[in-house]
Amino acid sequence: MAATLGVWLRLYYAGLVPLPLDALDWRHAHSHAGVYAVLFPLTWLAWRRAGLPVPGPRTTALYFFSCAVATLTFAVAGYALPSIVASAVIAAIWLFTAWSARGVVRVRHDALRLAPVAIVLSTAFIPAIAATARRAPMLASQLVHGFLSILFFLVVIPAALAHTAVDEPSDEPGSRPPPARRGDWDARLIGPLGLGAALHLGPLPHFVGAVALALFGGVVAYATRRMPRWPRALWLAFALGGLAMLAFPNGPPPTVAVAGLHFLLLGPVFVSFANAQGLPGLVAGVSALGMGGVLAVDVVLPSAVLGAHAHTLAAIFGVVWAVAAVVILRPREEARRVRT
Repeated sequence: MAATLGVWLRLYYAGLVPLPLDALDWRHAHSHAGVYAVLFPLTWLAWRRAGLPVPGPRTTALYFFSCAVATLTFAVAGYALPSIVASAVIAAIWLFTAWSARGVVRVRHDALRLAPVAIVLSTAFIPAIAATARRAPMLASQLVHGFLSILFFLVVIPAALAHTAVDEPSDEPGSRPPPARRGDWDARLIGPLGLGAALHLGPLPHFVGAVALALFGGVVAYATRRMPRWPRALWLAFALGGLAMLAFPNGPPPTVAVAGLHFLLLGPVFVSFANAQGLPGLVAGVSALGMGGVLAVDVVLPSAVLGAHAHTLAAIFGVVWAVAAVVILRPREEARRVRT
């Protein structure tokens, strides 16, 4: 659903298809569907593999029902009472899960221990977003970017790193590696650097935040040094993108930030969560890089080198990525054999 909404939106921007609803509301539906119904479920799967508590079947059913209501009502009416109520239910489930995990994460030495506090911190943005959505839309947009960036940098990325760490080989056969060692300095830096980077992309753009974003990308890339080559290359591309953001000391243009976040989530984050290997993983990563690249280039170069074709190319990359994602996430033959 999130990919379909995004592809349709890009085709609309390219002038190829009509949009039956308001474009801004449609974009809200797309972004909320991606965060609510895709990123957090993948994060919880990583939590479960790492031994953290996750919502049970009934809570999960309520969660996905609320996701469907929020997506539909955002598309139809934007920030209206039904979408706000559904989002409140979703936020309550986030907070409940964070509260349940607070004791377990204390014994961890990796960045996953940041997640409960980051969830609480990010949800504190929601009342301010609701209060400024109509009166100060520019401020509300900055708050939304800060809210999402905190979730991405301090909840989603640590979960993706921890998910991959579970599969790393250990020195002893049959044993699993510890989450992280006390000497892993990169795990200690992800928190403050990620928070500074998130605020830089949100309500407090500053050169110090731009430096924090560049350093955050480098620290994350270093933390992935034991990953397989392809996801490690994607995380390195993310780090290079963070370094390039030093060119925007007062904050990147919103479209550039959105392009970078699309690459981050569809590229290294998704490939790491899904353990994507082989050709499908390569296609997913390249498609994410292409999507983010054409959108960023079209903004950075004022001569409109790509023009409307940027949105067409982004839509094509989105379709290719969605096909690769379906192939990657399909039940594997080994899993079917186990069930039978």
